[in-house]
Amino acid sequence: MAYTTYDELMKRVQESGQYWSDYDKELAKNDPDAGLSIFTAKDRYLNAKTDEERTAANKQANAIRQQYGSYLGGKDGSEFIKDNTYFNFTDPYADALNDKLDELLGYGKFENPYQEEIDNLVGKISGREEFSYDPDTDPIYQNYRETYLREGNRAREDTLGSYAAMTGGMPSTAATAAAEQAQNYYNAQMADVIPALYQQAFDMYMSNAAQNINDLGAIRGAASDALNQWSANLGLTQSQYDALRNASDTLYNRDYNKWQSDFTVGSDLWNRGMQESQLRLAAQERAQQLGLAMIQAGITPSHNTIVNMGWNDQDAAALANWYKQQYLMQMEQSSGGGSSGGSSRSSKSSSKSGSSKKSSKKSSGTSSKPITEKYEGIYSHMIDTPQNQANRFLSPANDSIVSMSPADRAAQKALQQIAGKTFSSEAERQKALQQALAKILASGDY
Repeated sequence: MAYTTYDELMKRVQESGQYWSDYDKELAKNDPDAGLSIFTAKDRYLNAKTDEERTAANKQANAIRQQYGSYLGGKDGSEFIKDNTYFNFTDPYADALNDKLDELLGYGKFENPYQEEIDNLVGKISGREEFSYDPDTDPIYQNYRETYLREGNRAREDTLGSYAAMTGGMPSTAATAAAEQAQNYYNAQMADVIPALYQQAFDMYMSNAAQNINDLGAIRGAASDALNQWSANLGLTQSQYDALRNASDTLYNRDYNKWQSDFTVGSDLWNRGMQESQLRLAAQERAQQLGLAMIQAGITPSHNTIVNMGWNDQDAAALANWYKQQYLMQMEQSSGGGSSGGSSRSSKSSSKSGSSKKSSKKSSGTSSKPITEKYEGIYSHMIDTPQNQANRFLSPANDSIVSMSPADRAAQKALQQIAGKTFSSEAERQKALQQALAKILASGDY
């Protein structure tokens, strides 16, 4: 179900029994889609049957918070943990920009409020007929005609009456001629008015045409003013939108550059921390392998090696001493068995045999110093392959992390000598390592 407003979403939140922090509410108000996604994740959290399902739902909600709000909500969504993994920008000009954009889009095309009048005038001017004059259809001429006819008839009758009084009522040719002459005078007057009426009609025809043209020019001027006003308002709105857009872009770029700078610094610090952590772990691993090998050989490592191992001097010395005692016992048993085995070497000289017995007895006494000095630095056991051990312990980087004693370097050189060889058992490898180390210690080349 989609929610068109923030209030609708909050109403549904209350109905569902979900808990929303102020930070989640603010995010939903600024980004309705993100708010709806958080609502869905929280609904999954409430309906989860197992801890795994609840963890997955909270992880989904936190991913939304992180991407769209630059924060995390913790284990249950109630916390606010700032997170700048994603760049988020809240534009303070967003509402004003949207309003101004709606205003721009609402302008549409220009509609001339005088277009109908212009069309009518253009039609009158372009569609008028050619000038013509007909006296019979001219009401002014008809008025003149009626007047002159009436006056002409009156003059005829008056003339006939005058001649009848003089002749005693007898008709005469002179009377008739005089009456026609009086009537023709008015008929001539009627004919003489036609040219003047023609010119008057023509002047009115031309005046009407000129007036239509003048009216068309005036209305077109008003239409042009309306267009200019419309264009000016549109330009002003566009300028206002551009100013808001520039202010928004400037703020966006400033915030983005700051985020990018902070993120880069944070990433560098994180990467540096990871590198240092990896170096510490690698140093500790090398120190542990080196130190354990020395301890198992009955040798107490240097103080720096013990510190890098994460041990203390007392424990390292105690364990090394225990291994030393075990190794001395093995050496004494091995020496005793050899002198009683009846080998060909023991039959060469009784004095040598006696000397060997004395040496064996002396070794079984309280002093073990000659043996421990002889095998100082022996590695009795390594958990990695011989080649990897040699590469690791002889790495130049190792010298800057673990302080090497002369015995340590002798042991490394011995490891290098046997690194490429194959042994049938661990015991055989340890024996070869001890022999190589004995030669190196004897030569002093370490």
